[in-house]
Amino acid sequence: MRNEMAARHKLLKALAVIVALLIWQVAAFLLNQSILLVSPVEVAIELAHQAVRADFWLTVWFSLRRIFLGFFLALAAGVVLATFSYRFKVFKAMVRPYISVVKSTPVASIIILVLIFMSSRNLSVFVSFLIVLPVIYANTLEGLSNTDRKLVEMADVFHAGVFKRIRYIYLPQLRPYLVSSCTAAIGMSWKAGTAAEVIGIPKGSIGERLYEAKIYLSSRELFAWTAVIILLSVVVEKLVLWLIRKSYGALMGERDGGNHPGASRHPSVEGNWMGDVRVAGLWKAFGSNTVLNDINMQFADGTRTVIMGESGCGKTTLLRIIMGVEKLDSGEVSGVPRSISAVFQENRLFEEFGSVSNIAFAAEKGTSREVIMRHLAEVGLSESAYQSVGKMSGGMKRRVAIVRALLAKRELLLLDEPLKGLDEQNREKVAEYIKRHSEGVTTIIVTHDADDVALMDAALVRMELGTK
Repeated sequence: MRNEMAARHKLLKALAVIVALLIWQVAAFLLNQSILLVSPVEVAIELAHQAVRADFWLTVWFSLRRIFLGFFLALAAGVVLATFSYRFKVFKAMVRPYISVVKSTPVASIIILVLIFMSSRNLSVFVSFLIVLPVIYANTLEGLSNTDRKLVEMADVFHAGVFKRIRYIYLPQLRPYLVSSCTAAIGMSWKAGTAAEVIGIPKGSIGERLYEAKIYLSSRELFAWTAVIILLSVVVEKLVLWLIRKSYGALMGERDGGNHPGASRHPSVEGNWMGDVRVAGLWKAFGSNTVLNDINMQFADGTRTVIMGESGCGKTTLLRIIMGVEKLDSGEVSGVPRSISAVFQENRLFEEFGSVSNIAFAAEKGTSREVIMRHLAEVGLSESAYQSVGKMSGGMKRRVAIVRALLAKRELLLLDEPLKGLDEQNREKVAEYIKRHSEGVTTIIVTHDADDVALMDAALVRMELGTK
């Protein structure tokens, strides 16, 4: 179905081009003034005549490499500047005036001002760079600003490194923004670059050919070089989008997603940390809504505890405070180790990646692909190991999130309704899996389902709405 729709879309695009050329041909025939409007047939003849000459290709290469260079320099600079602006508010405030000035200044003014400081030969590089930079910068910054905060929180809990965050969180997030900004910026770079060449008239450029065609009233040559600019813009756009698609294809690939250096082994469930997790006098409110009111709990080292209570009593908030991703208003939490693993209320998976890569993101160093595959088989996901997580059912995603938590380095395991969305058969299988691989690890599970208490074979702590 998708292939049929794609083929139909391509057919419609081709038909639109043919209709536009026919309208052009008819208009040129009716006007019958080639100095004003050249027909597409005459333009094609002129292009064929030019294409056999060596100086034609030298001219194309002269402009192509300079405008292309300006575009890619702007792409690199825009991404870097946007990254720093996203990370540092002071930097963002300092850069904003320059971006605003460049974005608001007319192209002709930029060209004339730049000509004061540099020769016309490299004018198109700098002008293309300046015109494209604000587009790339603004789109990249918007993409980074819209990053899913829940994925960032998840990465914080698992202590993910910078490169993992870039690969799994930020680059996938930026993909649509990069595609849209590049699509718009490539056309702008050619418009600005050729305009710079027409004004600066560097020898051997397309702009020089356009200027000469205007001076000598050679409409056929003027239209032919305009067609060349349009074709080059389209080709460059296709090339850039292909490079982005290929780069992301390699990035999303599973062939290296589950491999980690080191021996193939099962992650250790024993850390250097030994002690109880204590919560004393914990109080948390969101506005006028008090969620946690003087909560006091203790979770003994190496034990498994289920916290049960109805929705809204603060179970998830309690886990988030223990994780360190939610600030408490008053009270104290002590005995929390550095190595924490968690199953969140939401799955918080990277939907563009497969399950192996999602698990490898948090897996303890030394965990091999074979270990990941074995754990996936234990929860009934061996046949779906390389399927994109975004195409999985809710129950399958939940099992991937559970395996990720159990294969991460952990001295404290926090599970927020781990069995939700699972059918009866899988609930029992996954509960056994959790018990088997969390033995000896302090484990805190929250749920509102009484059946989970028996399945998890854990001590029970109740939380009620509005009680201490």
